Amino acid sequence: MRRFLIATLLVAALGLSACGTSDTASAPAAAPTSAPLPATAAPTAPASAITITNVWARPAAMGGTAGAKPTDAMAGAKPTDAMAGAKPTDAMAGGMASDMGGANGAMYLTISNSGGAPDRLLKVVGDIAKSIELHTVIKNGDVMQMRPVEAVDVPANGSVELKPGSFHVMLIGLNRDLKLGDTFEMTLQFEKAGPIKVQAVVKQPE
Repeated sequence: MRRFLIATLLVAALGLSACGTSDTASAPAAAPTSAPLPATAAPTAPASAITITNVWARPAAMGGTAGAKPTDAMAGAKPTDAMAGAKPTDAMAGGMASDMGGANGAMYLTISNSGGAPDRLLKVVGDIAKSIELHTVIKNGDVMQMRPVEAVDVPANGSVELKPGSFHVMLIGLNRDLKLGDTFEMTLQFEKAGPIKVQAVVKQPE
């Protein structure tokens, strides 16, 4: 009887041991965890190589009694190297729309290019006038004439100044008076640099 009890206990112990081994073997292995990937910064757009400075416009009244006239932009005009490459469009001298209403104004600025590639100013947009054109002054015989151009070239690692007697932005058919100290916003569209917004201040030429 004693031997029978001992044998029974041994069998029970072996059974419990087998169950524990089975449970351990059947437990699913934990999936390996991977280290989190380091966060990467979003790519940033390259800074534009184009900077715009000294943006100003002449005083002008919608009635046309004061301010810009076709001769204003040509004051002191002399043929320059910047004007030599200008290609006028078919528009006649002055480049004015036949009757846009209101007076006309002129805006000037300096464009600097710190990049190694040239760029081009294609157009200027804004709500200050009914039509906005890029103009230059050319010599036709003994007469200096103002004509629209398709674009203004900006050399690599260089600058171009839009000034009276040379390239300038013509504001045709003003939507409001340009009074001394006023400011207005314009957007310059470049071939490579894209759109650049500027604030123009109304002042007398220095």
